Amino acid sequence: MALYAWQIGKTQDLSKIEAYCLNYMHSQGAETFFHDLLNNVVSNIKEIDSIIMEKSRNWDFDRISVIDKNILRIGIAELLYFNEIPPKSTIDEAIELAKTFGSVDSSKFVNGILDAVFHEILNPEESV
Repeated sequence: MALYAWQIGKTQDLSKIEAYCLNYMHSQGAETFFHDLLNNVVSNIKEIDSIIMEKSRNWDFDRISVIDKNILRIGIAELLYFNEIPPKSTIDEAIELAKTFGSVDSSKFVNGILDAVFHEILNPEESV
């Protein structure tokens, strides 16, 4: 929700978006994680988007839905910057988000991109 608001909203002020979204959080741990994740995505958006473009070579980046793009951004940020989260958990959660909020094929698309990121960038010795 926060990334969507940031991406299509009229404000780039993360503090306003973050304050609104924090109303939905019920624990300090969730608030801290949300803050860290949102700021990592926004601070590294060029790097994250270039990875999405590289791994989705057969797709026009601008035609990837906003929902799918933001799920991928969250997943890639977790894979790259949150070493304490097991990669399989990140990928599974992203797939569930895609099933819930994306189109019929979103979960397959998200799975394919994040699996490629994991195997080719983070764990190249497992790639064949």
